[in-house]
Parts: sequence; structure tokens; C-alpha cells
Amino acid sequence: MRLLCNNIFNLFAYAVIGEEDEFFPVSNIFNYRTSEIGRFKSEEDGGLFLDGKGIINCFAIFNTNIKNISIEIEDIYGNFIYYNVYITNNYGVYNIAPVEFTRIKITFNKKADGNMIECGYFIIGEAVDFPPHD
Repeated sequence: MRLLCNNIFNLFAYAVIGEEDEFFPVSNIFNYRTSEIGRFKSEEDGGLFLDGKGIINCFAIFNTNIKNISIEIEDIYGNFIYYNVYITNNYGVYNIAPVEFTRIKITFNKKADGNMIECGYFIIGEAVDFPPHD
């Protein structure tokens, strides 16, 4: 089993690309202990941009109506790594090769259907194996 230790959105400043819903702010999606959602003011795409320095190897998204997530990671050497992940059954948990990052851009995408982009929670960070093993 893998446990996600650090949600990088709690460690570094981030910016919302586009606008967020004033009644359901995007900041709600980073706290999995609440049942509140985060919502963008767009039906088709919304995004987040984060600057910092750390390691990521896992991300999880739950209770969402998005179709896919595009993640662009700039590593400490200036190289870009791209992930395009399709969501099924309104959730996803994904392990990736560990990356030391300096910048991350995340884009949430879905078809326009009259509903704003929603997400119950989104966590991206460093996961560890539990129980630890060699």
C-alpha cells in the first residue's frame, strides 16, 4: 500500500489559471478531510500552476467530473515531463517515476455539458510504501 505523505499544494504557493467559483473555491480540493468541492468557473478547462522545489511520485483525484488531466512538470534540469491521464469512475490514483520538480502546470479538461469543472479533492506529492519494505 502507498501512503501519500506530502500534498505539495500545502507546501508551496499556487495560482489558479482562469477563475474559480466564489462559493466553491478551488482551495477546497486540497483538503481531503472535508466533503466540500472545488469548482472552476469554466465548463471545459481549468488549471493550476505551482512553483516550488520538491519530489513527486504519486497523485490522486476523487469525486470529479473531469475527463482527463494534463500535467506538465519541469524538473531541476530544465527538462519537461508530460502526463495525460484519463479519469474513469470519477477518480484515479496514479504512481509516476519520482521527479524533483521546480514548476508544475496542471490542466483539468472535460466536455462542455452545462456543468462547471468540479473536484472533491486532488492530492499530488510524495508517496511511501506502507508497511516499509526492502
